[in-house]
Amino acid sequence: MQQITIIGSGQMGNGIAHVFAQSGYDVTIIDIRQEALDQAITTIGKNMERQVAKGMISEEEKNRALQRIKTTTAFDKGVSTADLVVEAATENIDLKLKIYFQIWTGIQKRNVFWPLIPRPYPSQGLLLQRNVATKSLECIS
Repeated sequence: MQQITIIGSGQMGNGIAHVFAQSGYDVTIIDIRQEALDQAITTIGKNMERQVAKGMISEEEKNRALQRIKTTTAFDKGVSTADLVVEAATENIDLKLKIYFQIWTGIQKRNVFWPLIPRPYPSQGLLLQRNVATKSLECIS
């Protein structure tokens, strides 16, 4: 597994992208707004700069991690090459269902799908979790 796709570039999405990129994975962040993607890259850069200042990572490690992060507003492009898809979109059940449907219709056999289930919707979350587990097993079998 090398290519990670994060759907959503907000606080959770850019934080997940940061950790994966810093751990050596190639990351694509998908969002519907280019401005949100630009802000995510700025935030990740600032957070890594703080790590450099604290001696947690080197400037070279920061630069390599930032080079591993790509952004796109093209959903299909970002998902089609992923080994792992992490859904980190806003907590809106209708939006999440739309995203899940788009992933399920475009996912390749090698993809693994890891959803973040919204907490305010426990019954829908359980239903989504069961459906996602079934789809994930189909994809990796």
